[in-house]
Amino acid sequence: MRDRMYTARNFLYTHRKQIEHWTVCLLFFILLFFLHRNMSLNLSDDAIFSQELKKETLLQHISHLYFKTNGKIFTDTMAAIFTYLPSFIWKTVDIGVLFLIVLCADRLFITSRHIILSCFSILLLNFTYLTSAGYVASSVNYTWCTAALLVSLLPLKYASRFEKQPLLLPACWLAGLYAGNQEQSGAIVITVYTLFIGASLIKKTKIHRYVWIQYVITIGSMILLLTAPGHTNKATSFNIFFNPDYLALDFFEKIIRGFTSTAALILTGQTILWPLFCFLLMLNVWAKKRELSFRLVSLIPLVASLVCGNYQDYLPLNIQEKFSYYTPWCFDMPDYRYIDAYTYTNWKFYVPLALTLFILGLVLLEILWSFGADLKGIIFFLILGAGFCSRIIMGFSPTLYGSNTRTFVFLCLALGICSAILLDKLLLEADRPKNLLGFAVTILYVASAYSDSLKNIR
Repeated sequence: MRDRMYTARNFLYTHRKQIEHWTVCLLFFILLFFLHRNMSLNLSDDAIFSQELKKETLLQHISHLYFKTNGKIFTDTMAAIFTYLPSFIWKTVDIGVLFLIVLCADRLFITSRHIILSCFSILLLNFTYLTSAGYVASSVNYTWCTAALLVSLLPLKYASRFEKQPLLLPACWLAGLYAGNQEQSGAIVITVYTLFIGASLIKKTKIHRYVWIQYVITIGSMILLLTAPGHTNKATSFNIFFNPDYLALDFFEKIIRGFTSTAALILTGQTILWPLFCFLLMLNVWAKKRELSFRLVSLIPLVASLVCGNYQDYLPLNIQEKFSYYTPWCFDMPDYRYIDAYTYTNWKFYVPLALTLFILGLVLLEILWSFGADLKGIIFFLILGAGFCSRIIMGFSPTLYGSNTRTFVFLCLALGICSAILLDKLLLEADRPKNLLGFAVTILYVASAYSDSLKNIR
């Protein structure tokens, strides 16, 4: 009996990391199962997609997408297929795709190899953001594109290993095709590869041929989308989902609209992702800097996100309205009051914009204080920047409001991954009280996000 107990104890000690790893994975699948169990696949655009393959063949549907609808022959074809099939098939595949995001984030960004940190990046996502076009239509265009985006980035880190794992090559190429067929994900992949190749050329370091192949495939997929007649039709057709003054906006005004509508929901909105991000970033600054001035400055973004965002209901009504302005066509999405011919002389309408720019400036300082100028800091900045840019460029779309909260998914996942990186850095470099505090607060935020998502599943 003692020998058996000793053997079991020895096995648990020897394989502790593997047991922890698979226990976390199992718990992740269980949590996602309960999220997906009651999802209806007949919401909004899902109800429309579910009828497509009943009226036309798959090839006819693809042709219709390319020549008439929007040019998204990969993403929207998946929507038609999975709404046509029994719902459990999409739910199973979707859980697998979300886990693929976890695996890619773990391999690309998490140094400590604690997979629970990458799981947080998914569990912090508010799944109610996916209901605006239906769960299937939103997932194939946003969460699945995120997975394809991350797989497409694998050659940047692992290209030299692909010789021994040839099956990864077609997987990456297919991911490049899929990511390039959606404007936001395609733009992110191409920008990252362009920066990588540009830096390599400047440093005169060899660029692996698989990197070039992946780059060309993604660019080709993006060109296929942008030159599709259906994409042109989408850009020039207007209906109730569009901004009535869209055609009158210039380049700068579109950038401002994209930024303020993003800031109103994320930076000064009632979300949990941004305050958690600011808190973990603050802890990292405190782990690096002992000076009181640095620590006080790092508190400002967190306090601002709580006062002007999560607890803005306690502010005077005239202040609330500055941070949560709703136009008649905004689809219940907040924005800041437009600075136009009626408001440009009143300094009060500049306050929300100035405050958010100030907060972002401090966040950039905190990133520099936490990471310095090393490669990990650059990668962290690129993830955060890509997330924000993916939403800000929606200012160039007439569906800035009509697309609703699903256009925030890339940004939310980027913030989730950044939070995982910050927590990873705390676990590796900070003292025990700070990393325990960071981990405990993250667990509470994850529980809150999951509870909210589960409660609002429909």
